[in-house]
Amino acid sequence: MIRISTIFIAICMVLVAASLGLILYSMAGLSGMESAIVALTALTFLILYNAVSMRLRDRTDVGGQIADLSRGTADLARQVAEFGRRLAAVEGRVGSANSAAAERIQGVAGEINELGVLVSSSRFRSLVMTTCWPRGR
Repeated sequence: MIRISTIFIAICMVLVAASLGLILYSMAGLSGMESAIVALTALTFLILYNAVSMRLRDRTDVGGQIADLSRGTADLARQVAEFGRRLAAVEGRVGSANSAAAERIQGVAGEINELGVLVSSSRFRSLVMTTCWPRGR
């Protein structure tokens, strides 16, 4: 979209070129065709000057934009690294909690197995005692 300032500059350039042609026609005594050619040439040079100056200004603006993007990229990389560090710390905590829980479960499972062995051996003993040594004797 064209900015209002660009339209204003274009109108001013046309007015300057037209004024130059009118002054050459009325004061210098040039013919209408000659003064129109001079005015058109002046307008062409004004347009070229404006285009070149806008390009040079855009280059400095682009340089600033590239610098801003570089800073933004560096900030994003820093944030990603910090997030990775935090994630690694949380994963370490979860891993240590899991290993501690696994050790507790192994301990409880060992005790349950031992109790199972004791219960099985006491049943076997009571079975042997009741079959081998009856009560009546």
